[in-house]
Amino acid sequence: MNGALKIGTVKGIKIQIHWSFWIIVFWIMMTYYMQSHNVKDALMGGVFVLAIFACVVLHELGHALTAMHYGIKTKSITLLPIGGLANLEKIPEKPKQEFVIAIAGPMVNILITFILYFVLQATDMFPTQEDLKRMLQNNQKFSAQMFLFNLMAANMILALFNFIPAFPMDGGRMLRALLALKMDRVTATQIASSIGKTLAIVFIFLGFFFDFWLVFIGLFVYLGAGAEAIQEQNKVAFKGVKVKSAMMRKFPSFAETETLEDVVKHMLKTQDKEFLIFDINFTQVVGVLTQNEILTGIQTYGGDTLVSEVMNRDFVVLHENEDLNEAYLKLLSSGLSAAPVVNDEGQVVGMIDSDNIKEFMILKLSHELKN
Repeated sequence: MNGALKIGTVKGIKIQIHWSFWIIVFWIMMTYYMQSHNVKDALMGGVFVLAIFACVVLHELGHALTAMHYGIKTKSITLLPIGGLANLEKIPEKPKQEFVIAIAGPMVNILITFILYFVLQATDMFPTQEDLKRMLQNNQKFSAQMFLFNLMAANMILALFNFIPAFPMDGGRMLRALLALKMDRVTATQIASSIGKTLAIVFIFLGFFFDFWLVFIGLFVYLGAGAEAIQEQNKVAFKGVKVKSAMMRKFPSFAETETLEDVVKHMLKTQDKEFLIFDINFTQVVGVLTQNEILTGIQTYGGDTLVSEVMNRDFVVLHENEDLNEAYLKLLSSGLSAAPVVNDEGQVVGMIDSDNIKEFMILKLSHELKN
């Protein structure tokens, strides 16, 4: 994911923090500072948020390591302001496998909750209601006792939140997996998506009367539910279709020695937005250049900058006989909108991008409607 900083690797899974994650850390620290005008409280607020997100990483590792048990790889885990994102290479088709992978995350939070509960009990630190009132009144919200208690409560909330039967939460995938035991996967996804959208509308409605955060949660759930349904429809539409059926055999390309100004001149004459970048001899692809890199590169370095200075070197390479749906998922997980397509000899025979795939799907569906 672009804009993410790698902080470590677990079992070959890259752990990274997206730049936007620091927004919530800064916001929490400023909130505590505005309440108490105490730098120590602000710093401890930041530490508490980091502790919660460490639990989120463990949650995502629960998904990832369980998926690994079923032979499904996880490319990375990324921390975002809304939580963690485990980038699994695919979602298992077998309902039982999907259910186990989905439930593994919140079960990690339940385990952490019980561990913290027993630690507090074993050390006689589990607070009573009077203890909580006293510590709040004496501004001891970051004492060891309160810190562990609040972390325990946060993990309980994370577990309960993820059990909500709506996409993109784990509960939505669990619901879909259970429904798929009795019906086809597309119908199961549509039902789970409809339930998710209904719950989202309820959250949004309640948010206007009780807590405005529910509005944001509702919007997040509604969009996630719709995206999951579309992704499942894509799988059906792309079933049996190879990449070579949808790829562009004539595609825009530049040598790595050309400049951003050269690319912009080409863009002004065409509707091209993504480009394959070749070495100076045009023998192999060395990068992918998208509109974002072009605009950022020109604003930062100027038009005479070589494309090799701003192009994406970390890109996926697709095979012409690869399943189109698998290729589409790889493209999405790469964070880029375009990729080169090669044949058995490794020669570049085409390019595919997200817009190209969507156009192919529209044509395929319109053809099916006519027939």
